[in-house]
Amino acid sequence: MRFSRSFVAISIVLCVLLSVLSCKKESREDAAAQMALTCYQHLIAEEYDAYLQAMVDYEHMPASYREELKALLAQYVRKEMTERGGFSNVTVNSDTIIGTRANVFLQVKFKDDSTEEISVPMIYVGNAWKLQ
Repeated sequence: MRFSRSFVAISIVLCVLLSVLSCKKESREDAAAQMALTCYQHLIAEEYDAYLQAMVDYEHMPASYREELKALLAQYVRKEMTERGGFSNVTVNSDTIIGTRANVFLQVKFKDDSTEEISVPMIYVGNAWKLQ
């Protein structure tokens, strides 16, 4: 009887331990891909300020440069709307990470059923991945 109680107690402890260990925190590598995806989703939703805020050194950019970048982003989105009918969705294909640098490859699907793979260069600064 004593053996079976010990066995049950040990089994419960092992189950709890395994469940805690299986709850992993998002890895730095997963965070790079997720950040690139989130940024591109901001872009296709025409949320240019949110996209630009994810860029490295955004806070040091002159306002005039930010406005130029916003105009270029808007021009790109308008072009894709005109030529391909707009964006359907975007997904992560893969990524390559070396130290604090990453290239995230996104698959962009357009409403005309065409697709395009784009490379999004990222850099790890402080505690976060930023667009390079």
